[in-house]
Amino acid sequence: MAKLYWLDQIQSANRNQVGDKAFYLGLLGQRGYPVMPGVVVSDSVFREFLGTINWLEPLFADLPNSALHLDVDNARQLQAIAQQIRQAIQSTPLSADWLAQLFTATSGWQSPAVILRPSFALESRLESLSHRTTGLLASQVCWNRPDAIAQNLKRVWAELFRAKSLVYWQRSGVQLQQINLAVLVQPMEAAIAAGDLYTHGTHLEIRATWGLGTALAKGEVTPDFYRVHQQTGTIQTQQLGSKALAYHIAVPSHSSLSTSSPPQFEDCLQPDWVEPSQQERSALTEPELKQLIHLAQRLSADLSPSLRLEWAISKRHPQGVAPQPNMLPVLYLTQASPQPLLSPPGSLRSPTPSSAVVLSMSALANWQVSGASSLVVKGIGAASGQIFGKAWVVPDSIQSAVDVPVGAVWIASQMTPDWIFELKQSIGIVTEQGGMTSHGAIVARELGIPAVVGAANVTQLIQSGEMLFLDGDRGEVYRIEEEPTPPHATAPAAPSHLLAQTPFHPPQPLDRPQPLEHHSSRTDFTMPQHPLIRPAPNSWSISAAWNCSSKPTIYLWMG
Repeated sequence: MAKLYWLDQIQSANRNQVGDKAFYLGLLGQRGYPVMPGVVVSDSVFREFLGTINWLEPLFADLPNSALHLDVDNARQLQAIAQQIRQAIQSTPLSADWLAQLFTATSGWQSPAVILRPSFALESRLESLSHRTTGLLASQVCWNRPDAIAQNLKRVWAELFRAKSLVYWQRSGVQLQQINLAVLVQPMEAAIAAGDLYTHGTHLEIRATWGLGTALAKGEVTPDFYRVHQQTGTIQTQQLGSKALAYHIAVPSHSSLSTSSPPQFEDCLQPDWVEPSQQERSALTEPELKQLIHLAQRLSADLSPSLRLEWAISKRHPQGVAPQPNMLPVLYLTQASPQPLLSPPGSLRSPTPSSAVVLSMSALANWQVSGASSLVVKGIGAASGQIFGKAWVVPDSIQSAVDVPVGAVWIASQMTPDWIFELKQSIGIVTEQGGMTSHGAIVARELGIPAVVGAANVTQLIQSGEMLFLDGDRGEVYRIEEEPTPPHATAPAAPSHLLAQTPFHPPQPLDRPQPLEHHSSRTDFTMPQHPLIRPAPNSWSISAAWNCSSKPTIYLWMG
């Protein structure tokens, strides 16, 4: 079995070995789309490597091919096991012959740095989860030298065994032997601008920032934003972001390239302040924006009407041609993944409540922003769903889980990994920092609750106890001046698929609810262990349902 696969040679039969990220990029590159060259370290290499580790704990001896049953609610035990596995991975050497083979491939790019991206493939019955793993494992950037590549390859592998990752897989019912983990290695080139793009069937949403996409992924900038009619390419909305920081490839020092000195793995990305005059300009020129829109339109027709793309603009040609003095900037894709349009498998469906009443999605949109409500802040919609609830502005330090109110919308500057257990009590998350791959975004998707990240100054704009409407799809947070009352609606026929349920009134914060029998599943992630919140007597609950043959519909029912 091949251990390395070139992107331009990947076939359908290789999908499980190379993962979805590499598979789709390879497919697009072979169809003539602009994709950087790359080589994939296959899943078989990862499994063989785990088999070479001298495990001190017998529990891990057959790790590549066995389930790892953990008590994910025991934080201390979980952290200890995760740390033990990750340390064993990073301290075990790679085969020198195989590493030389990999470096031979990467040295041909004549690029000073490389990026190593995790690329998942799950068993066929679990494919609906694949798109939700975005950002779960961090990519690594390092100098293009054997020792740096070896260390960072093992870092990517070790990410699979972080505590947050183990929680995610166990909550989703996925066992480790069902995960195929490959690593896509590509040249890391200096970028003029970078960003992402989402196609939704009727419109495109584009985000752009200066330099590499690192600042956007970390939530350190507010990107330029465009909403575009997908069929005509007409720009419907355009907003200039706040892009004060940009990441570039650092100039390699002698010590970072010398094999006789200790390797430096963290110094190849350099953050720089953007000049004020440049901050006032859009990261994309008009021709670049048109090119990106045209590319997205072609991809929607060729691959899927619902896509998530990541892109960059560089002076290096995607086919690997080194930059030339007069070479024009070139747009290329760094990630492309179809997003699901249909409902999850039948096992996640649930019946419609008998007392449900129906409200159209457009009516809800008009209702939520009208009357006694006002938009407080707009950020990045990192986890889908809408929720009404009372705000809790997280203090600088949480003394204990007892201090955390149940059923509140968490408002914080950022979310740290050690909050994962307390966050299970929240019904929504809003943070000032972070991007789609931040900890708060990942945890929100795991818990199946809406989240907005990159919401500037939100901790100063909102006070604890205020009633909020949180829209995780649009990235918007509204302040509700009055208790919301549902509009008039009539009882519908029961739909075939009910995919999302969110409480309309927040629960009483002093009454910790007991976990209820699971009656619904969210569009983003289902976790039966999440303590579903009991609505107050005679209060309204709200849910969104998607029928394969109809438009999205909102259901309301009395609690």
